[in-house]
Amino acid sequence: MDNSAAAHHNQTDCPSSVPITFTIVLSTISLLAVAGNLLVVITFIKSLNQKTSPNYYIVNMTVSDLVCVILNWPLYAMHRRDVKTR
Repeated sequence: MDNSAAAHHNQTDCPSSVPITFTIVLSTISLLAVAGNLLVVITFIKSLNQKTSPNYYIVNMTVSDLVCVILNWPLYAMHRRDVKTR
């Protein structure tokens, strides 16, 4: 059985501009997410009148979102690097 077709099946048929555009968009969204979440946390820390129970919940969600953004972007970047080297 000839496996040459199976070897070419893993390659993507999309133009090279698609991954580049996707990376730029994802980088922009990630940077905006980090900046926005940091602003929420800084505002909560600096304002004494903001320390209410609902605001603690909001800051908890903000920190969770910040951790997700910080941890997911390197995983995506590593995956893209692995795909390019194959």
